[in-house]
Amino acid sequence: MNELFNNLSSPAWWIGVVVVSFAINLASAYAKTPLDRVLNHLSARRRQKSDRAQREIAAMLEKAKHQKDGVVLLSIQELRLVVMGIALVVFCILLLLMVMLKLGSSSIGMPLVLLVPLLLLVAFIALRHATKIAGVLKLYEAESQSEE
Repeated sequence: MNELFNNLSSPAWWIGVVVVSFAINLASAYAKTPLDRVLNHLSARRRQKSDRAQREIAAMLEKAKHQKDGVVLLSIQELRLVVMGIALVVFCILLLLMVMLKLGSSSIGMPLVLLVPLLLLVAFIALRHATKIAGVLKLYEAESQSEE
């Protein structure tokens, strides 16, 4: 605590603070333009990606509307993907528990642990696609309610 009070009473510390703050201010002035350019590029890419996703959802909705039982088939596909994703996550948890409890032999334990990230990746891809289908179904419900 004494060191803090000594620093606050020292003119060298205050001069150092001023020099550092001036350097930060100068660096921020030079970094602003390139940073703005990079953030604008990232924003444009994100906007394009969002627009592409919206077009994809609209195309899925139109395809479901023009098919005989398109909405029912989409609902079944969503349910199937959700069940598959949850089953894979549960299977990964069971694999990890089995390895931790050493129920499997040690030569099989490591390949099972290496399989877990791959299974989790497949599970999360399935759940993400199910979420996209759920968005299409919600859009369909909103459109059908607005027509009534």
